[in-house]
This record gives sequence, C-alpha cells and structure tokens, in this order.
Amino acid sequence: MNMTYMKSLVAVVAAMFCLSSFADESKPDLAIMNANWNAAFNSQDAAKLATLYTQSGSLSPGNQQVLVGREAIQGLFQSFFDAGVHDHTIEVISSHVQGDLAYQTSNWSAKGAANKEGVKAELGGVFTSVLQRQEDGSWKSMMHIWN
Repeated sequence: MNMTYMKSLVAVVAAMFCLSSFADESKPDLAIMNANWNAAFNSQDAAKLATLYTQSGSLSPGNQQVLVGREAIQGLFQSFFDAGVHDHTIEVISSHVQGDLAYQTSNWSAKGAANKEGVKAELGGVFTSVLQRQEDGSWKSMMHIWN
C-alpha cells in the first residue's frame, strides 16, 4: 500500500474520531443531569436545585401558574420540602438535542409525607423540560413544566 495513502487514511480516521468525540461532549448527558437534579431534590437543597435553572428560567408545576427566576423556583421547591416531599425519581421517555437546545419528556415520581396511618403519598406524573447550553458549556433548564 502506498505510504502517502496510508498516512492520509490514518489522518482521516483520526480526524473522524476527534470530531465524533467533540460532538458527543457538546451534548447534555441527561442521565447525569437528572441524577444531579434528583440528588439536589432528595437532599432537600432548594438553593442547589435553583442553580440547575437559567437565571430567567421558568417553571410551571401544573397549577396554572408560571414561576420565573431562580428565587421563585427555589421558593417552590422549599415549600415541597417543608411539606415532606422526598424520594424523587426521573425516567426519560424521549429526548432530543439540536444545537444549544435540548428537551426531554420524562416520568417523575416522589413520595409525600406520611398520613396518620403512616402511609406515604405516592406522587407522580409527566414533565417536559427545555435545556440550554450556557457559555461555560454547562446545560441548565430554561423551561420546566409538569403535571
């Protein structure tokens, strides 16, 4: 085989590997992001949860209200913790990434405070979130709505 051809082939394969690695790094890893979200929720850290949203992020908890901004989002989650909501989980149904935007549609579940008989409420539904890549390369939720 011609040495020039071999060097060209190696260069092309190396370039393809580098480009595919670069492209994968630019996509959000939803499994990690959701695990971080659950960890913040399950440690009842409303301030940490709020940092997972953009400064002007919006959230609608399915009650015909839309909260805007990290302070309002933090307050909502703190009210959930004060009411005894815990053990949150996320199961992705579908997701898509295009450029600096991504979305996911997922099932969520959590447990509420125990009633007088000691039975914890089972909570759950579906949520959709739209994520935006930030200037530092991180991904944050810019819109989150659930039922």
